[in-house]
Amino acid sequence: MTNPESAGHDYDVVISGAGPAGSAAAILLARRGVRVALLERRSDPGAYKVLCTHSITANAYPVLDELGLVPALGEAGVVRNEARWYTRWGWIEPRAAPAGPELPYAYNIRRSVLDPLVRSRAAQTPGVDLLPGHRVSGLLREAGRTVGVRASAPQGEREIRARLVVGADGKESAVAEIAEVPTRLHENGRFGYLAHFRNLPLHGGIGQTWFLEPDTAYAFPNDDGVTVLAVLPDKKRLPAFREDLEGSFFEFVRALPEAPPIDSAERITRSSVRSTTPSSPGIRPHRASP
Repeated sequence: MTNPESAGHDYDVVISGAGPAGSAAAILLARRGVRVALLERRSDPGAYKVLCTHSITANAYPVLDELGLVPALGEAGVVRNEARWYTRWGWIEPRAAPAGPELPYAYNIRRSVLDPLVRSRAAQTPGVDLLPGHRVSGLLREAGRTVGVRASAPQGEREIRARLVVGADGKESAVAEIAEVPTRLHENGRFGYLAHFRNLPLHGGIGQTWFLEPDTAYAFPNDDGVTVLAVLPDKKRLPAFREDLEGSFFEFVRALPEAPPIDSAERITRSSVRSTTPSSPGIRPHRASP
């Protein structure tokens, strides 16, 4: 993309959002000679997304490898995302064929480790300028096309011109809203709460997922001996669940087939139970990424 047409632009590409998606895009673009401004609204270099499954599926491994993150992930103590699933037919436990190759895998890793890791890798990539504390407040337009962004920064408002603007700012994207990109709404059939535990033994020492139709739950072992445990009941159960969030959470987990022994584990989440949506969990429609 870098050519004489770039004259008059500060960068070839501006990316709003320095999470895993935005940071990965910045790395891959910069390796191809593209000048990238990577904007992140939060100033804290250790900022991360809290509400997540904290598990990366096996089809993402080639991308992690291409980004050069595999050695760093190993040093961070990630856990392979091996898992078993409880279904109406009982437990499903994938195994490699006797003479076949090893099953593919990626990793279970908390976002508190993953997000800063990918972001720092982006910042170290030649051609990427990481701009923390920059929140997109508007788009620059000329002759009917977008030519950059207006951003609120620690030093005040600034304009950053670029040939392409990428919105990697997640759900309820500010870039998508400003650009008036049509959205797709999907009604939630479930609500969810999660908590983190240390020293929580799981069957086989691997991840567990329960498909109880319509209820769902999962327990994924992560780095530093922490297990992320989440319950996602049918939204019809939400009013009763809210009457006693912690009690309902524990009761739900105890009733799971081969339930993990949460009563003997150390709960380390500040707030013992967290909703998976900003408000009215499971009822508010989600805005799909544009």
